[in-house]
Amino acid sequence: MKFDIWVQKDINPFIVFNEKGRIKYLNNEAEYFLSFVNEKEIFEFAINNLKDKFVTINGHFKFNKFEFISASIGYEENEIGIKFYKSLLPVKKIKIEGLTKINIFFILDFCRNYVFLDTKVEFEDLFDVDIPEFFADKKSLIDEINSVLSKFNNEKKLKVIVKFMLGEKMKVANKQYSVIGIKIKSTNKTEELLIPFIKKI
Repeated sequence: MKFDIWVQKDINPFIVFNEKGRIKYLNNEAEYFLSFVNEKEIFEFAINNLKDKFVTINGHFKFNKFEFISASIGYEENEIGIKFYKSLLPVKKIKIEGLTKINIFFILDFCRNYVFLDTKVEFEDLFDVDIPEFFADKKSLIDEINSVLSKFNNEKKLKVIVKFMLGEKMKVANKQYSVIGIKIKSTNKTEELLIPFIKKI
């Protein structure tokens, strides 16, 4: 199997330098990335963060207009490779002020009773019951959940999944938070709502 095509089609930039900082290989996304960012800056970033033969570092890395949530860096046979990982989650426009502590399961139950007041729907719930209370804009969250549930008005059976999105972060007011996902599935479609887990304010 030729793995080149998988690397080239990857949405995350991957670059291989020689030990002097000259590029030996890059995928399509890296070529686009380096049209905005100086390759020397990326090489120095890789060198400065290579604490072992292979490392993965997590954080918030910004180069020009590009933002990443982690990077893998490796050294092998006088070559240094680096791959950045994008977050596909949006920056949420949420004001930290005025948030209230909520229980996501109580909110979800309230919304289901409201949206399906006159409709009998069978629910299959897959909940991460270890999710504690967190801070959110209660009214906006209820409106968002109601909007998603309303798309399933004609369905008789729904699967509802509530869980932490492992490894994902969401940026709110210049801070990164873990993410709770609410996924609603029928036989015809799937909708998902992503919520920042703001543990304290």
